[in-house]
Amino acid sequence: MKKLLRLLTLLIFSIFALDALAQEERCTQNLEEAQLRYDEGRIQEVASLVLNCLETNVFDKAQSVQALRLLILSSIFQHRDEQADDLMLELISTDHEFVPDEALDPVEFINLYNSYRTKPIFSIGIKGGQNWSFNDVQQMHTVGQQGWKKEYSIINGIQIGLLFEYEFKPRWILYPEIHYSQKRYTKEEIFMGIISNKEISSSKIEEDMIWIELPVSVQYIFTNNTKFKPYAFAGGAVTYLISAEYPGDNSIRDRPGTESSQVQLATINSINDRNKLNFDAVGGAGIKWKLGEGYLTVEARFNYQLTSLTVDGNGLTAAEPDLVHGLWEWYDSFKQHSAIIMFGYTKNFYNPEKLKPK
Repeated sequence: MKKLLRLLTLLIFSIFALDALAQEERCTQNLEEAQLRYDEGRIQEVASLVLNCLETNVFDKAQSVQALRLLILSSIFQHRDEQADDLMLELISTDHEFVPDEALDPVEFINLYNSYRTKPIFSIGIKGGQNWSFNDVQQMHTVGQQGWKKEYSIINGIQIGLLFEYEFKPRWILYPEIHYSQKRYTKEEIFMGIISNKEISSSKIEEDMIWIELPVSVQYIFTNNTKFKPYAFAGGAVTYLISAEYPGDNSIRDRPGTESSQVQLATINSINDRNKLNFDAVGGAGIKWKLGEGYLTVEARFNYQLTSLTVDGNGLTAAEPDLVHGLWEWYDSFKQHSAIIMFGYTKNFYNPEKLKPK
């Protein structure tokens, strides 16, 4: 009994599958015939060939667009303006990327297309990449020794973001974002003997900071080309520091004459020594390549920090007036600028509708 049920089920599915294939083949033939009859001027016969296939969703997207185009053209030439309007809305809702062929389509069809809003109402995207932070030292400090040198080195960090785009006028786009940003740098300080000119003490430490950034800028698109869009942007950003630390295993060579010349320190939290709320000026440029209903993007930007990152005087004590967290250093006052490269994808969102007459 079970075997019989399985055979019957398989037979039923096979019948439905064969019927669907036959219907697809029939509709494909109908579409080809409709195109032929339109070309021959028998426009009144187009609807009967393709309308049922459209309504039953037999056509794929490309076939639906072709069928709708034929129906619109037929309606225009039969002076069925309201029907042509409805069909054009269905066409641009089916394929948001549809654009008339000015070499083939009649001017009435193009004018009807242009009477609708066909551009995206907004875009949402995601991107990620790397940043490189530059410490702009405003005031450099040392612990009182006369012979010393200090160097800051750049380390790359992670940059991840979400974006929103709204074209408020042709080629001008409002561009708010939210970024997760990891920024890092290394600082090496060496103390030299005044007479011997030899190294007598040194330290090398790395600080790792995590930011939430809220840039808001304005984009300008340099060309009307829909496939390839170079652009530039400028604006500002509010940035908030959510963590800052010197990771564990910091190696410090202490003053000579002490019991140990090497000190290993655990992770040190430095967030209270940093101004958490900061402001940046933002600028950059990028390129968009059309892909589906959106764009692949590559973008370079520069963030210029406007406010000082260091809380001056933090960490100083009466017992050790020049030491911070036992690191044998005194924080420098600095701003932290950054260069950023990001890659991403931005998807367009559409809401086609009839434009109001001006």
